[in-house]
Formats: sequence, structure tokens, C-alpha cells
Amino acid sequence: GPATAAGDPAPDAGLLPRRVRQANLAPQLRQTSERRTGERAGPADRDADEVRSRMASLQRGWQRGREENAVGEDARGASTAQGTTKGDGR
Repeated sequence: GPATAAGDPAPDAGLLPRRVRQANLAPQLRQTSERRTGERAGPADRDADEVRSRMASLQRGWQRGREENAVGEDARGASTAQGTTKGDGR
């Protein structure tokens, strides 16, 4: 069928337009293939203490969330399933 100036199929052709990677990004955010491969060279070097601290913080956050959720269930009279809040879709 006929094509438009942008190379997309004509609207009446019944086909979906082709995706152009990063077409809607600002020019400064577009990445070239050389930049992408260079950025994924390897894992970041992290100190064991930094990783340990981050994991401990994550675990404390999970525990605090569980405790707050348990307190909320007691206040509501456990009208929802354990581990969920009303309206969260689970």
C-alpha cells in the first residue's frame, strides 16, 4: 500500500506502524550502540560493608512494613486477607 512521508504505512492500509527505537527521546538521551556496550562492561565494585548495610536496611524496611500491616489488620478487625490491604487487588 502507499506509505506516508515518515515511512509509516498509510492509515487505511490496516497495518500497525513500525516501532522506531528511541524515536521519541530527547537527543541528549539517545544512546549510540558504542555507548550502550561500554556502559555494560561489568558489575560495579562494591565494598562488602556497603552491600551488607544496604541489605540490612532492606530487611528492616520489609520487617517494618510487615509490622505496620499487622497492626492495621488488628485495627480493622481482620476483615481482609492476611498480608493484604483493602483495595490492593490481591
